[in-house]
Amino acid sequence: NNITFGGDVIFDSANAIIFDKSEKELKFGDNYFAKFGNADDLQIYHNGTHSYVRDQGTGHLYITTNGDFIHLGNGGALQSGKFSPAGAAELFYNGTERFETTDSGVNVTGNLRVNNAPFTSGITVQEEGSSLSTAGTTLNFVGDNVTATGSGTTKTITITGSSLTVGTLNNVKADAFVGNNSNRTFTLSNAPADSDDVLIFVNGILQHTNTYSISGDTVTLDSAPDSASEIEARTHLIQSANIVLRDHKSYVYTLSTTTDSVSGPDSAGNTLTYDIGKVDVFANGSRLVTGKDFTEVNGTSIVFDSAFSSGNVIEVVSHARAAVADINGIIAIDSDLTTTGA
Repeated sequence: NNITFGGDVIFDSANAIIFDKSEKELKFGDNYFAKFGNADDLQIYHNGTHSYVRDQGTGHLYITTNGDFIHLGNGGALQSGKFSPAGAAELFYNGTERFETTDSGVNVTGNLRVNNAPFTSGITVQEEGSSLSTAGTTLNFVGDNVTATGSGTTKTITITGSSLTVGTLNNVKADAFVGNNSNRTFTLSNAPADSDDVLIFVNGILQHTNTYSISGDTVTLDSAPDSASEIEARTHLIQSANIVLRDHKSYVYTLSTTTDSVSGPDSAGNTLTYDIGKVDVFANGSRLVTGKDFTEVNGTSIVFDSAFSSGNVIEVVSHARAAVADINGIIAIDSDLTTTGA
């Protein structure tokens, strides 16, 4: 049966639990509990100092809404949290948003501290001589003549070169000797990387690579030069621990038939290739004249004005394009190199 009360309903003599009709409120006094569930699983109460919503049963505590947000705040303008079931979770400090989740991560407004220490997205730059920082955001430069200038978020690093050693790099070493009609071995100042890196001249005539051998820094000729003959060895090299720069390639053909051209593999199996305008041709040690004694055809063959018979030795020296070393390795340069002095 229904019971209808026309006025307020007091549930105990101390007015601790009362239904106030005029205020339309069910009031609980301090330390009086509103409990829900067969085992008092959910409890709501005020202990005289603080208010509590306590879930002490099984399962989870859900706070849900079919609206756009759940707000945590003082009921007025200030809020601590704002949560959208289908969007962002936002945290506030004194009404100012500081943390927000996004569809790709999070966004922090203001400074971020890690282990109570400031964490910034920038890098601290220290000049030479500054104490080494243990912070992960500090970049230390070590060495002579390092300075940092600028203010704010922009710093300029200057490394002057006054402490560098300036010198001259020469990749060709010439050694001169005099024959005595008996000596066939000569010691070079520098050991070449391979035999192609040395040019041997006797009385100004280039010697074919099949007329001498090289072992380390020693050149051994097949026959001893005459007394007073001038021997010159030009070793192509570069003073580096890991780079050998070679600017020529030699192809030697010992003719087995009469021919008016050379092409393809030479006597050592190396296939002729050269850049037009960057080739020298020798017949039995004598240099031929381009356009008169021979014609450069297509970079893979040499055509002679007159045929050479079997037994003649033809040497083609291809001068490769120049190369320079940089911090990324060896890069090609297509332009010609010219000298500016003697």
